[in-house]
Amino acid sequence: MPFRHAPTTDDDWSRLLGPAADATTEGLVVLDATATIRASNLAARLITGVHTPQHDRLAGRGPSDGWFVPRHADGTPIAIADQPGTRAIATGQPVRDVELHFRRFDGSRQYLRANAVPLFADGSDQAYGAVVTFTDVTAFVEAQEALAERERDLALLATHAGDLIARHAADGRIVYAAGGAEALLGFAAEHLVGFWAADVCHPDDADAIRAAHELARDGARSAVSYRITNVRDGREMWLESTVSPVLDEDGAFVEAVTTTRDVTSRKEDELRLRDAEERARRQQALLEEAEAMAGMGSWAADVRANTSWWSPGLFRIFGVDPDGDAGYAAHDRLIHPDDRVAVRGALARAALDGEPFDITYRLIRPDGVERILHGRGAPAERVDGAIRRVWGTTQDVTERQRLEAGRREAEARFRAAFEHAPIGVCVLEFRGPGAGQWVTVNPALAELLGYERNTLLGTRISSVLHPEELPATRERLTALMTGAAERVTAECRMIHADGHSVWTLVTVAAVTDDEGRPAYGIGQIVDITERKRFEGQLQYLADHDALTGLFNRRRFEEELDRVLAGAERYRRPGALLVLDLDGFKYVNDTLGHPVGDELIARLAATLRAELRETDVIARLGGDEFGVILPEVTEGEAAAVAGKLLRAVERDGTVADSSRHARVTASIGLAAFDGTDGLSAEELLVEADIAMYDAKEGGRNRAARSERDGPGPGRHVSRLSWLERIRTALAEDRFVLHAQPFVALARGDDGDPIPSFELLIRMLSDSGELIPPATFLPIAERFDVIPAIDRWVVERAVGLVRREHDRGTPVTLSVNLSGRTMGDAEFAGWLEKLLIDNPVPPGRLIVEITETVAIVNLERARALAETLRRLGCLLALDDFGAGFASFSYLKHLCFDLLKIDGEFVRGLRDNPTDRLVVEAVVAIARGLGTPSLAEFVADSDTLDAVRELGVDYAQGFHLGRPEPVDEALRIAHMGAGRRA
Repeated sequence: MPFRHAPTTDDDWSRLLGPAADATTEGLVVLDATATIRASNLAARLITGVHTPQHDRLAGRGPSDGWFVPRHADGTPIAIADQPGTRAIATGQPVRDVELHFRRFDGSRQYLRANAVPLFADGSDQAYGAVVTFTDVTAFVEAQEALAERERDLALLATHAGDLIARHAADGRIVYAAGGAEALLGFAAEHLVGFWAADVCHPDDADAIRAAHELARDGARSAVSYRITNVRDGREMWLESTVSPVLDEDGAFVEAVTTTRDVTSRKEDELRLRDAEERARRQQALLEEAEAMAGMGSWAADVRANTSWWSPGLFRIFGVDPDGDAGYAAHDRLIHPDDRVAVRGALARAALDGEPFDITYRLIRPDGVERILHGRGAPAERVDGAIRRVWGTTQDVTERQRLEAGRREAEARFRAAFEHAPIGVCVLEFRGPGAGQWVTVNPALAELLGYERNTLLGTRISSVLHPEELPATRERLTALMTGAAERVTAECRMIHADGHSVWTLVTVAAVTDDEGRPAYGIGQIVDITERKRFEGQLQYLADHDALTGLFNRRRFEEELDRVLAGAERYRRPGALLVLDLDGFKYVNDTLGHPVGDELIARLAATLRAELRETDVIARLGGDEFGVILPEVTEGEAAAVAGKLLRAVERDGTVADSSRHARVTASIGLAAFDGTDGLSAEELLVEADIAMYDAKEGGRNRAARSERDGPGPGRHVSRLSWLERIRTALAEDRFVLHAQPFVALARGDDGDPIPSFELLIRMLSDSGELIPPATFLPIAERFDVIPAIDRWVVERAVGLVRREHDRGTPVTLSVNLSGRTMGDAEFAGWLEKLLIDNPVPPGRLIVEITETVAIVNLERARALAETLRRLGCLLALDDFGAGFASFSYLKHLCFDLLKIDGEFVRGLRDNPTDRLVVEAVVAIARGLGTPSLAEFVADSDTLDAVRELGVDYAQGFHLGRPEPVDEALRIAHMGAGRRA
């Protein structure tokens, strides 16, 4: 407690106490450095017996005064250095709760509890004095001494009187006990500390004990009787306790004192005299409550009077009328004959020998239903040592027995399933030094691994695992054993007894003990060797082209990504070749698809033979191949391209008995060196465009990509074509043109509702129209075409609905690419679009080419069904290009056959073309399907197709493609004039 400076005058010392010092009941004195009192408050003078309110008669007194000699509890003086104030000044630390004993001026004993706090001046670490506070605890100490003396007296009296005397805290627990505990309860009195009679008495008497102690806390005295079991001999006895409250001088409850005696004899007399009817009523109420809770019945039998009492629950169990007969005779009559002897014996032993019983037996109720009962019983009352009453409970356990039988049956089924399961089943130890060992295995597992069952038992699962599986298996088993996982499943290899590997699917689930800790693992082990073999085959099929055995496009693009990443990392050069066969369509059309397939397979082998082992070749689709040449210069790549051209020219001839055909190749070459930053997609675009340059340059040649040269217009943005297409989709920079097709029936002015085929164009950055031949091959090659097809279909549906709502109906036809037909989600998307935006029946036609239909036969069927269900039509485009496909018509249902324009274009001069068109028309009529002729370029061709019975025609002679809104406006104006 720091001050600016130490006090010098008496007034300074007095002011240290403050103006409120005399208001407190706690004594306060201020000591100087010599431990002399310099000032005190009124309470200090009153406590020490100096009764002068105005004058401080304590000031000036110090340790040398003989009247004030503090003493320890044992009466010895406290040294001056150990007194609280002196110690606080000397150590500079507060002194807490020191009990002082001394004699006052009047000679009486006094006990004080004192605290001392040192005083410091600013900047000084040496105390110049101390403040000592103290309170008078004389009354408390004397009360304690008196209480101890009283307890000694009570213990002496209780010991000789035979009663048990105890003191109880407010919660009823014993804090002190003395007297006849040994005689009453069978153990020493001090062992009762901490107990409460309500915890150890008969449950029926606990509330009475609690009520007596509640009265004591309210200041009232009471007596309570209760039953308790003597520890020494196990007999039940009655005790009576007188509960008296101990109150302080203010009347507040301090504790309760009980005097307890044995009143067993008296209570037995009282119980015998108690009204039998009241006892029966209470017992019945208790029993009925217990029965309701436990679902059982109870009974009691008077052995001497040969009478019995049944609870309502027991009547229900036995199925008898409560107003009818009950008791031993009724009970005995209903017991199954085979069980009567056992039940009679149990009851007799309980009544005569006092032997409790626990028995299960069968009962045949009056309604003929057999039930299974579980009975328990024991003596309930003795008089003069003889058994007077026997009581017990009976429970219907039929359902429990049924469940138990079901459990045993389930265990038997599990055992049978375990032993005879066609897959491996095992139990693994999860604890102790045997963790990971087989506890048991079934025959299937032993057979799967090629071992005898006993050979596996006691060994660890790790002993049969492939070495490469051990780390992962240890991690999974650790997760199960520590409780981090409840179940794990993994595919892993195990070693058969003969040394070969077995692929298995292992599932292990943890089985926990009663404390929830993993104890065992139940495992199922399935042989998946064949499945893994098939998966390997499927993986091969996923990566390879089925016809040629070469990589397919997906795997090729993965390999190209890998090679480009290596080139970028190590600055290694390389090249990409895209090879397309020239004249392959003619082979298919004239010699048929089987011959074309044979040629593709042969040329694939030829190309593979011309390449290095490190080169990657793939069939990208149709008659197109891709080749990756790692670590070659552009010149070396050009030499490889030349070699491949010559190989195709050499082996590219096919023939049958009457016809032959020859194919060559066009190759696009795109080089890379790891510094150009090209992605695989961009490099493929570059090589693809170069390949088209080779075709345009005369075919049977290779062309290099012109990445940096000015070149013709088509080369300026080669690398950006794919991005330009995607940007056009994102920015909606596509437009639709429409070309009409008209009905040719004689004497008819045509379909009064205009019909058009929608054709797409792309807008350049400058607003110029880009024809579809420029961007659609790239869009199809890089799988952007499905998004374009969806864009066109959505616009077509919107146009049909718009014109219908205007009262100017129109029929529109849209084309779908092969990639869109191969999209498994397209049919669902189209169905949702048409459900959300229904179109009038027959006003939307979806066109697919003959080749696409053949390749995607099942999806073409599904699309036709979807369209027909939603009121739309399906057209087969370019029909007749391959006669080998005619047989597919019987599997497909189309609403319009569009004759390939190659046959229509030469219709006037080529008899073969005329025969083809005539045959297609006949087929269409036989199928009940209209036909349409494309490429009608003049009036002579129009007359020819009309003469052959074609239903519809389309071509420049009938109308060129126009912006769709303009084409619709002109058509509706013409329809209005005709009307």
